[in-house]
Amino acid sequence: MQAYSVTADPDGLLPLRARQARSEFATGGHYAALQAPELLVDDIRTFFSAL
Repeated sequence: MQAYSVTADPDGLLPLRARQARSEFATGGHYAALQAPELLVDDIRTFFSAL
């Protein structure tokens, strides 16, 4: 499973206007929220904790 996270800062407060990350998981698939919800939640939390 591959997950992509993207966020944009419309006010330009962050050094980069958009940030992205790519994660790969051994389980899950296209419907990650249904197939591997705990992995998806952990990945989302990790992405936003770095902002």
